[in-house]
Amino acid sequence: MRFLPTSPARRWGFADLGAMTEAVPYLVSLKPSALELLDSTLLQFVPEAPAVACMLLVEFERETAAAVRGVVGDAVRGLKQSVTYVETAVDRAGLQQLWNVRRLASPALARLPPSQRSLQVIEDGCVPLDCLGDYITGLRAAAERRGIPVAIFGHAGDGHVHVNALPDTTRDGWRDALQHLFRRRHGAAARSGRGAVG
Repeated sequence: MRFLPTSPARRWGFADLGAMTEAVPYLVSLKPSALELLDSTLLQFVPEAPAVACMLLVEFERETAAAVRGVVGDAVRGLKQSVTYVETAVDRAGLQQLWNVRRLASPALARLPPSQRSLQVIEDGCVPLDCLGDYITGLRAAAERRGIPVAIFGHAGDGHVHVNALPDTTRDGWRDALQHLFRRRHGAAARSGRGAVG
């Protein structure tokens, strides 16, 4: 990631996945250099994160300061009705601070105890942007039914979703539950119509 004076970043917090899903295509139309999704299932492990249903980390790179102000203004006007939390950075220190939420998440998951191991065993899913919220909702529900917490994040700009399963590996039957969750994730991606797995 390049941190330039002309690449402001924003953290946008949403009260629900529906609002986030509606915001993503609009942000994509503004041609961001980065558009990352952090779901509440992941944010809960980062003390610095705000209490929101999901968050988008958005960064724009432009050639001039005027162009930067223009695209940020467009983003603010387009999303002012749907966001519940906004934080902006325009310098190197501020950018690093905004992105810390994403950087701190993986180390936090790696430190979990055996009763909540972070396993990257579920294939990534890639779904149409208008299915993003429904896909995440389905993943959350399937994980809850099987008693396996998950941490969901990804690249919102192309509908690419990562799922870290957090099973209690000291509990009998956790492997079967994880296998069921894997099948449900695959089915949810397929039902999106144009979904793919990677």
